[in-house]
Amino acid sequence: MSRGAPAAQQLLLDADGVLQTNPPGWVDHLRGQVEQARGQEFVDELWAAEHDAMRGRRRFVDVLREVTERWGIGDRVDELLPHWHRVEAQAGTVAVVRELREAGVPRHLVTNQNDHRAAYMRDGLGYAELFEQLFVSCELGLTKSDPGFFAEVARRLGADPGTLLLVDDSEQYVASARSAGLRGEVWCAEDGTDALRRLLAHHGLLPPQG
Repeated sequence: MSRGAPAAQQLLLDADGVLQTNPPGWVDHLRGQVEQARGQEFVDELWAAEHDAMRGRRRFVDVLREVTERWGIGDRVDELLPHWHRVEAQAGTVAVVRELREAGVPRHLVTNQNDHRAAYMRDGLGYAELFEQLFVSCELGLTKSDPGFFAEVARRLGADPGTLLLVDDSEQYVASARSAGLRGEVWCAEDGTDALRRLLAHHGLLPPQG
């Protein structure tokens, strides 16, 4: 933050790659559901079909059933659904979020998710307690690639977009937020929490780092 510039007032934090990660072998497990030579084709089709669920147009269970039936493995839906609950919260990021909570800084999760995984993240992972609000693509009807997602978040918070800082591991989503008038910084869990704290301090959400 440049000298004399106003500080950010609220944090918008991404989920995947920032607050949480998939365990090793997560995608390989999906590839392994079909013959090896076509594993990536199956995954690509599943990702493409999931877009409607991420925008709240369809339930993810229906999307998964439709895709698996096309591949002749429709009987595996109940077995595969829990796979989307296999996610690991990053202890370092969680610790920083708790530090912000103790300092009274408003914190909100902003994430592209289908309804099935979003419900688990909210309750099963305790994010509803960790954050003041969760803004999820399947509930807003928009994904973070659309600047309208961030404009809607600002509207619901009743906040000047320039007072909101997005921290996300995607340059595309940071650019989307900036085009909606928000601040944005690229950071991922692999960068380490010291780097995260420096970013937050730069925008006035944490005290200057010594």
